[in-house]
Amino acid sequence: TAPGESSGPPARRARGLSLRPAASCETAPVTGAAGGIASAPDATAERGPRHAFDGPRLVLFVAIGVWAATLDRLATLRQDRFGTFGFDLGIYDQATWLLSRLKDPFITVRGLEAFGHHVNVILLFLAPFYRLGAGPKFLLFVQVVAQASGACAVFLLARDRLSDRWLACALGAVYLLHPTSQWLVWEFFHPDAVSIGPLLFAYWARSEERRVGKECRS
Repeated sequence: TAPGESSGPPARRARGLSLRPAASCETAPVTGAAGGIASAPDATAERGPRHAFDGPRLVLFVAIGVWAATLDRLATLRQDRFGTFGFDLGIYDQATWLLSRLKDPFITVRGLEAFGHHVNVILLFLAPFYRLGAGPKFLLFVQVVAQASGACAVFLLARDRLSDRWLACALGAVYLLHPTSQWLVWEFFHPDAVSIGPLLFAYWARSEERRVGKECRS
């Protein structure tokens, strides 16, 4: 302690340190034993160092790429060889095309309005691509990519709960190899299947928000 100063909170105020709680638990200043300022431990430090391409993440990305390329190729061949039908690829192809032309999306296959069959708002986001020349192969591609992204979400969820990146990578691969994941992609086009990946990411993001909030309060 310097001459003329006393220990305790007044000394900290004299050094210009605020006694108010920090806005984030990751950046809160901490007074060290010698009176210096030390940064609080990062909440993500438990996960280990971050690298651009660490082993588990690289393996998972390769698996996702191979999976997506294979199934997209198979879906394209099926379309080219007249192996697709009105249920359900034709239904959504016609609906998306009509929406892209700002026409009444009446589905002749079902005899119903597109949104009377199912309220699939995602078709409104796909319609602009149809206006630019996209077709049924684009719908199949979107479904494959969306389904494959779920493996990343599974990896993040498992990493946070199991604290083992290789095990998290294995669970992401299990998601890709699961018959349901492959069958949903093979069974033409379904907006429900497209939503699986984003919903898994939403669940992970909510879990991450609650975890960080709990650490900040503790």
